[in-house]
Amino acid sequence: MNYLVPLSVFNSVMWVIYDHFTKLILNDLNYDKLYIIRSICLSIFVFAAVIFYYDINKITNTVLKLENHTKVYIILTVIIGIVSILIHLWLFQNNKTSNVISTMGGIYIICSLVIGYYFFGEKLQPRQYQGALIILFGAYLVNSSKKHR
Repeated sequence: MNYLVPLSVFNSVMWVIYDHFTKLILNDLNYDKLYIIRSICLSIFVFAAVIFYYDINKITNTVLKLENHTKVYIILTVIIGIVSILIHLWLFQNNKTSNVISTMGGIYIICSLVIGYYFFGEKLQPRQYQGALIILFGAYLVNSSKKHR
């Protein structure tokens, strides 16, 4: 059985719930403070997982054996992730949750098509171009109202 669609639906529902809770939290906290608090909580969880579940020596050896370009990719994804999360939280703090989710979701699809095509040599089918245009139009419709908050 192909689990792509059911797990994608489940994951999307989880992220929508996560984003709505984020919006509620941002009523009481600034986005940068929320980022710090979440990072601390995540660090505690990861640290506990490493201590109780993983062998720290194996993890250290794995990291040391990585190729340099892989280490650079890891560092870049961490930096990109931090910037992305801060922007994500700022958008939620300053816009309606439904507008942010629908706009970012659509733009994410289009960016993945463009980046996949130009940087990773992925071939695009005519339906993908058509879908991208429909997504752009949908993002425009969702955000065309004057009231975004």
